[in-house]
Amino acid sequence: MIAEAASRLPPTKEHARYLWQLVTRIDKKLANGVDDSDGVVGECVMGIIEQLIGYSKQNPELAPAIRKFCETDTHFGFERELRAGLE
Repeated sequence: MIAEAASRLPPTKEHARYLWQLVTRIDKKLANGVDDSDGVVGECVMGIIEQLIGYSKQNPELAPAIRKFCETDTHFGFERELRAGLE
């Protein structure tokens, strides 16, 4: 549901920042014990990361800002997934 709603956001710097903030908030929830044994939450986060990667391809001017998100350390390595997708 979240990833579906987020997928409707056009590629802008503000939306990219919002999506990354969403990823980091979900990461904190997972680190504090939210159950993702069925993989639904992780799948949602990966969808958002794929969207950020798509943003950088659709609008190359966003790529530097999105690459900067990779400097954020997450508990589950989401920044590494983003970095790998941007390479």
